Amino acid sequence: MDATYYHLLLNELPLVGVVAGIIILATGMILKNTAVKRTALSTFIVSSLIAIPSYLTGIRAKEAMQESEHADQASIIIHQQIAYEFILMTALLGLLSVITIVIDFRENQKASRILYIATLAGALFMFFLTQSIGNTGRQISHPEMRGK
Repeated sequence: MDATYYHLLLNELPLVGVVAGIIILATGMILKNTAVKRTALSTFIVSSLIAIPSYLTGIRAKEAMQESEHADQASIIIHQQIAYEFILMTALLGLLSVITIVIDFRENQKASRILYIATLAGALFMFFLTQSIGNTGRQISHPEMRGK
């Protein structure tokens, strides 16, 4: 098995983690349930950690796909650029989640409430970025997705 296989295996997990984390965090905020909110933060942290090997295997997969006549080379470049933005933003979301959980454990209610809102806002921004990265990734080997 090569890097392309591992990239395809890992690449959806951070994307799904962001969406799941948004749903869990929004639910926790509506229910005012600290355990649920902390679960969402943990989901964001794990997603940001899984994004690292996904990105690194993507670099190796790019090298393999550049030799393929079936891959759209322009899509590869665009996907890599968006992936770089995604890894940076995912790292920031993971860091914000760590800070939020630490402040929450210290029981600073005002600061944790602001941080939870900021984390949700950051995750919602990430949701739109996940659509871009997923779409450009599919365009590399799926010509039917190009131009959409």
